[in-house]
Amino acid sequence: MRVFHGILLSVVGCQAPSLPDYQPADMRFSVPALADTVAAGSATGAVSVDGFQIVANVDGALVVLDPRSSTPRTLRAVGPQVWGATSLADGSTLIATDEGLLLDDVYLQPSPVQASLPSPALQVARRGGAIWIRTAEGLSVWRGGALTSLDWDGAPLTAPFALGAAESGIDVVWTANARGLVAIGETTEGWAPVATLKGVSVSSVAVDGAGVMVASTPDGLIVRREGAWSAWSLSAGDARVLANPSRRGLWVASSDGLWWTDSTYFKGMVSLPEGAMLPDAALSVDAVGRLLVAGEGALVRVADRPTVAVVGLRNLASIDGETTVAAQSTPADGVTSVTMTVDAAPLEVTDGATTLDPFEFLDDATHRLEAVTTWQDGVQAVGVLDFTVGSVGAATWVDNVEPLFQARCAKCHAGSTQTRLDSAEAWETNVDLILDDVTQRRMPLGGPALTGAEISVIRAWQEGGFP
Repeated sequence: MRVFHGILLSVVGCQAPSLPDYQPADMRFSVPALADTVAAGSATGAVSVDGFQIVANVDGALVVLDPRSSTPRTLRAVGPQVWGATSLADGSTLIATDEGLLLDDVYLQPSPVQASLPSPALQVARRGGAIWIRTAEGLSVWRGGALTSLDWDGAPLTAPFALGAAESGIDVVWTANARGLVAIGETTEGWAPVATLKGVSVSSVAVDGAGVMVASTPDGLIVRREGAWSAWSLSAGDARVLANPSRRGLWVASSDGLWWTDSTYFKGMVSLPEGAMLPDAALSVDAVGRLLVAGEGALVRVADRPTVAVVGLRNLASIDGETTVAAQSTPADGVTSVTMTVDAAPLEVTDGATTLDPFEFLDDATHRLEAVTTWQDGVQAVGVLDFTVGSVGAATWVDNVEPLFQARCAKCHAGSTQTRLDSAEAWETNVDLILDDVTQRRMPLGGPALTGAEISVIRAWQEGGFP
């Protein structure tokens, strides 16, 4: 049954900030782009999803590129245009295409969510138990079987959106309309603006793993960092910004070039693959910061520095049998050695891969795997994966979760803050969102990420029925 709600967002008792002055961007470096070929063929759209899988249009086919396999999995030989994708909690993938939302769950099928949408989704992302969807008509959120349409001062929110970090203790989504730039969050009075900047025309927006929001405008880039606004001017007025919320740093692409920035200075990418350009649709950055780019006859992955991803297992997944994982190194050329450890104990590595056997040496607990790649010039990079074996035991609010909250979360989520998490009831209500934020390392904001053992406490409490 279709349930549709419309909500008018308004600013109550809030003084809108003035536009910051644009300052020249600090273009202090130029570095060679490090690129690997992901798939041969003409790519018109590509998006990274959890586990380093890629959903793409290659030579007209809709395919899934799995890092564990050298052969693409074809979803449809003559496929629709892919505009976005997100992984769901059950491991399936929701794909936004020009034919509507499709669900990749064993086989490809229409998603029942599409029946509630006015037109095909242009963008889709999941956070906790909510799915954020943008269509040509505007932004909506799907939760609990109901679709909630959002607007700001009566105008639809049609600009691209990005899942953001907390503003005033509230998890937000950044987007825009004709009025300006807005961060939407769920307050005690429902969905409402938490931060706004009026008078800007926004074409793209991104938020990185440090919680920095960057929006592109005809005049340059607007930046929001730790509650403060700033702006950079660029030589090109057609810039687009891209980031992954679990990785620090953002990509800026325009017809004049490609840059990586840590929100302080820019590194210009030179020596790009021949014919390199961003795909016309579905732009994404993976969990270790690599950008997908359509090259001359190939889909390529670009990094600003030597990078390692541990592939073959999702972060914090549980294993109950032999599982092979591999170090995916960018660049792939010039690698002299790959070593791996679990909890600092060395593993046997063959061709950059190892097999985890929970029955051989791993206790029932959460473990950390580290992969170290060394290149010919002596440069090293480290990839990290947390995983669990067997049952992680029982957990209660009083003995386990509340002490974790006090140590890692109370600074921002106790007392008079909007998103209060100082009770077992609040944690139970928001547990999916909490787990999503901590596993993607969006929280704790400004602090070290939770360890695998700490996240396992939350999972054990949830799986035990919230005792």
